Amino acid sequence: MIRKITGDLETLMDETFIVGSPQECIEQVAQYRDMGFTEVCIRLFYPETPQKDVLEHIDLVGKEVLPVLRLL
Repeated sequence: MIRKITGDLETLMDETFIVGSPQECIEQVAQYRDMGFTEVCIRLFYPETPQKDVLEHIDLVGKEVLPVLRLL
């Protein structure tokens, strides 16, 4: 389903961003793959995110998400 992005932030987040546990993120990416997507962008931080959190996100995605996505 292709829709113009409009509306409130919560709706945008629910329908645009992949957020959750490693397993939830993998499942969401798999849904996009099933729709024909072949690439995703991963953004692990936003302005003012503490460096400690960013490094934890990079580590978590590298260890638990990317290895599984390579198998999809």
